[in-house]
Amino acid sequence: QLGFAPFETDQAVSSLQQAEQGAAETKSVRENPRAHRILTAQKSRQSWTIIDCDYRALELDNISEIIVVENLDCFYAMENFALDIATDSLVVYRGDSAYSTGRKALLQQWRHTGKPLRYFGDLDAKGFHIAQSEGFTHIAVPAYEWFKANANSSAFNPAQANLLASLNSQNALSPYHQLLKNQHRAILQQWLQNTPLQWCET
Repeated sequence: QLGFAPFETDQAVSSLQQAEQGAAETKSVRENPRAHRILTAQKSRQSWTIIDCDYRALELDNISEIIVVENLDCFYAMENFALDIATDSLVVYRGDSAYSTGRKALLQQWRHTGKPLRYFGDLDAKGFHIAQSEGFTHIAVPAYEWFKANANSSAFNPAQANLLASLNSQNALSPYHQLLKNQHRAILQQWLQNTPLQWCET
């Protein structure tokens, strides 16, 4: 009679769905408005368009690969990076408190497709560890000689040193890992602007 939702109603839904259930808004249990949202960058000709969308609306069959970008400032400036990206790729921001939940849910579904999952981020202990431990098939790297010449100790975070031992050094990334381990030098993602990059299997 008061217009409220019955006690047995599941109110862990969006505020819009709660409004359809009854007159009360229950913020403490409602679904986060960005729970299913991801931030994507789509290329058209020479420009990029940033789109906030619900990952559940994506047709995964129409996507050839997903590229996850670690840093938001680099994500907003993808035109500054010389990276081979197919027209049917989905470029996604890795996420912060606003977008990480949707991105994680999307990647959980994507891994079942068996299609490439690529990582573009900092080339430090944490970046290589993320690419390896979270199921990415490839990571974007410059030529090793460029990496060796430009890697800097200021980009090496001592707090990440515990991750070095876990890096897989039995593949093409071995020289990069060895430089990190032996010289404690790294490359931040923003330093890779206008540098030819290649996808290397993790």
